[in-house]
Amino acid sequence: MKTAPRGTGAHLKTLRTTSGASQPLVAAMTGTSTAYLAKVEDGLFDPTRSYVAKVTEAILRLMKDRPRPCPVMGCDNTKHIDRMDGITGTPVHHHADERRGEGWVLTVERFDGQDAEWVVYAEVSDDTALAASAFLAFTAAYREASAYAATLNGKPAVVTR
Repeated sequence: MKTAPRGTGAHLKTLRTTSGASQPLVAAMTGTSTAYLAKVEDGLFDPTRSYVAKVTEAILRLMKDRPRPCPVMGCDNTKHIDRMDGITGTPVHHHADERRGEGWVLTVERFDGQDAEWVVYAEVSDDTALAASAFLAFTAAYREASAYAATLNGKPAVVTR
């Protein structure tokens, strides 16, 4: 494994901060911990070139397609405005992200009167057990969705059972 040149971590940090991407979200998208990314950015670890590529790709993806909470036209997270007739809807359900896989769906949502924060909801088909590849994809998507919800909430993710 070839390591990146010294100073690469500082360049990654500059790229991440100027793009407005959070450490937890970028770390989740690359499959590493926030602590590891922080140490790379601070120059305490020399990352591999493949890790640098993953981090750069995650940041570029966020720059190109930055998700915004509740993409319904006119929604400011307190009300929905119907796209067709412009009438304000009932502030009930806000959605930020959705991921689908073979036998599962993950969403980042907030329900007024129920959720004070953005929450990850998981739905797994009860028809058949998930194949190993589907389970791994579900796990990766859940990690990314949790990091995104934590970013929207402005604090670390909390896993409840």
